[in-house]
Amino acid sequence: MKKYSAGYAKAVLKCFLICLMILSGLFAYLVINKAVTGSAFTFLKYQKEHWGQQTGTLFKTAEYTIRYVFYPFIEWYRTGIYLPQSVIIAFVLFVMLMSMRKAHPGDLAYGVVYCYVTIIPTMLLSGTRYLCAMYCLYPMLAVLWKRNVLLKAAVFIVWTVFFIYGTYMYAVKATFL
Repeated sequence: MKKYSAGYAKAVLKCFLICLMILSGLFAYLVINKAVTGSAFTFLKYQKEHWGQQTGTLFKTAEYTIRYVFYPFIEWYRTGIYLPQSVIIAFVLFVMLMSMRKAHPGDLAYGVVYCYVTIIPTMLLSGTRYLCAMYCLYPMLAVLWKRNVLLKAAVFIVWTVFFIYGTYMYAVKATFL
C-alpha cells in the first residue's frame, strides 16, 4: 500500500474544501428558493416560461446565435446580445485551445465542462456574462500572457472595448428594456 505524505493529504483537503465552497453556494441558492417559492427548483420553471430556457445542445445554441447575428427578430438583439455573445464564445474557446498544453489539467477540465454547461441552454442570453465569470479563464490567460506580450495587449484592448461597448449599450442605447 502506497503511503502519502502529510503535505499531500493537506493539499487534497484544501482542494476538497474549495469544491465544498462551490457546492455550499449552490446549496444556499436552493435553500433560498425552497424558502421563497416552496420548491428548490422553481427557478427552472421560471427560466423556461419567461425566457424559453431549457437544456439544448451546443450545436443548437451555436446555430441560433449565428442566425440571430444575421437575422435578428429584434434589431438591438443583434448588437446587444448575439454579436457580443458570438465573439466571447469564440474568444473563450480560443483561449482554452491555445493554453491547452500549458494550463493546469484540472482548470482545463473544469473549463470544458463549464463551457458546455453554460452554452447548452436554449435562448442563452447571459452567455457572455457566464463565460467571463469562469474562474479558470484567467489562469489560462496568464499562461498565454507569459508567452506572448502582443496577445496580452490584444486581450486588454478587446476587454476594454467590450467594457465600453457594454456600458454604451446599457446606459445610452437602453438595451435592457
